[in-house]
Amino acid sequence: MLDGSLTTPLIYMNQAVNKALGREIYSMRKRLIEGFEQFLTSYRKVLESSRTDKIWVSLPKYTTRRELGEKFGWPPYYDDRALLTFVLQPGEYTMPIPLAKPTQPWHLKSPGNNKSLIKLIDEIISLINRIYVVYYKPHRWTPALRIEMSSSVAANNTRLSILFQGLRYQCSTPGIMEPYPLFIADRIVKHLGNAMPAFRQTSTRRMIELHTGDVSEIFFSMYGYRTEGGKLS
Repeated sequence: MLDGSLTTPLIYMNQAVNKALGREIYSMRKRLIEGFEQFLTSYRKVLESSRTDKIWVSLPKYTTRRELGEKFGWPPYYDDRALLTFVLQPGEYTMPIPLAKPTQPWHLKSPGNNKSLIKLIDEIISLINRIYVVYYKPHRWTPALRIEMSSSVAANNTRLSILFQGLRYQCSTPGIMEPYPLFIADRIVKHLGNAMPAFRQTSTRRMIELHTGDVSEIFFSMYGYRTEGGKLS
């Protein structure tokens, strides 16, 4: 399960490539080129979701896309997920519908002129254009879940059944409005900021151990200049 849309990696990687190629930072460009093929291979694996024992899906909490609203002519201020939360009964779902197409064709810039990379990008763009969307309500206490998936999952009733059963099992706790693994991942990410002072102290201590010059240089470089937590009483 991925938090966000299946198209998010494509969008942000394209932004990263454009920024890296537009700056004279060789190390950044080199690192991007080295890892770009691995990114494409992994991303293609997710979009294909070809293994019968593993299903890759994404569950964005919010999106401006309105596939069902546009299909049925609902007013533009109707949100698909909000409306279906009240319409769908526990265990019900919508039939798979193609992901809404953007105003401009999907595009991913390559950091190099490698023909194999261009071929991988073409395959990914083709898979992006075959993403399907399903809304499913596991329990009465959960909102409708927006699920984005590959065509290999959407066209297979058996795999859809396995997917729904897995999501239903992971949404069994009232009060948690998303599958439990995504809830835990979200909580961990949002608490990383609280751990940054400890990371900075550990890094500072290690740099001091390795530094042969004046340690004040390290101290002032790593100093945050802000009070870390709490208010003065």
